[in-house]
Amino acid sequence: MKYLDLVELTKEKPAYTKAGVKPGDFGAVMSEKAIDGKWQVVFSEFYTGKDIADIMVNEEDLKVHDDVPMDRYPKKLKQIKPSMVLCYDEPFKSMKGNIKEFLPTTYEWTKDLNWKDLIHFKWEKQNKNVSGLNENNFKYFKYDDPYVKDQLVKCSICGHIAMQDQYGNGECKNCGWKFSKDEELLEKKAGISYPMLVTPTTAREQYKKGLPFKATFDEFVNGLYFYSEMLFEYNNEVYEVFLRANKNSKSNEDCDIVFCSNGMQQEYKTRQDFESKANIGGILLKDLWGKVNNPSYMYCG
Repeated sequence: MKYLDLVELTKEKPAYTKAGVKPGDFGAVMSEKAIDGKWQVVFSEFYTGKDIADIMVNEEDLKVHDDVPMDRYPKKLKQIKPSMVLCYDEPFKSMKGNIKEFLPTTYEWTKDLNWKDLIHFKWEKQNKNVSGLNENNFKYFKYDDPYVKDQLVKCSICGHIAMQDQYGNGECKNCGWKFSKDEELLEKKAGISYPMLVTPTTAREQYKKGLPFKATFDEFVNGLYFYSEMLFEYNNEVYEVFLRANKNSKSNEDCDIVFCSNGMQQEYKTRQDFESKANIGGILLKDLWGKVNNPSYMYCG
């Protein structure tokens, strides 16, 4: 007999019965050697593998097997075919048979609802965790906005109290900074932030000078290579900058850059070309950046 041998209990003794094992139960030897003629054995249930007992057993009370004999497996419980299955809340699509939806906490309310109220009940159930809804429209369920900003934190820009949601996204009412939990990491990795685009480092400098938050030209181009599509306004006209794949593109860095508005379009092969040549009316974009408004990723609102 040795460690991890499959063994069967062959004798009944008070100590074994007290531990919950009986002759015919199978287990595994867990000791490296016998101690006073006894081996440590863990007995387990068939099918579930749940441990029954971990006890010391006399070697003469055990029989070693290579495998569990097929005729020793206990029969599984008889499978039944119920006439109806009560499913807590909405059933899975894969469930078959006579499935009845049952929501215990609201069953007494819904069983007598008219069809209009029942539709509203189901709408509430599907939308009780959708962000941006009015809690006054919910009478059957407690509305829980997952993005509600209810946690107090220190604003990383101005140092005042700001509010954030459970995911670390928030806004400071004092300085107007909108932030995410990974803003410092995103600045280090990509030279931008979300959702403001302007990096925290630049934002702190602008706040100290009393300036509004605005991405620098370099941050705008960083954003282009991160989001692929960017917008800004100049002289009441919207300009778009986006990446366009070519036959040699393997990543954003290999794409062409398209700079356009309703009245113009320019195309550049590299970031360096765009930064040094992109212009509006002959004036380099980087030189008139101070007059540009709302530089942002596309459709940020």
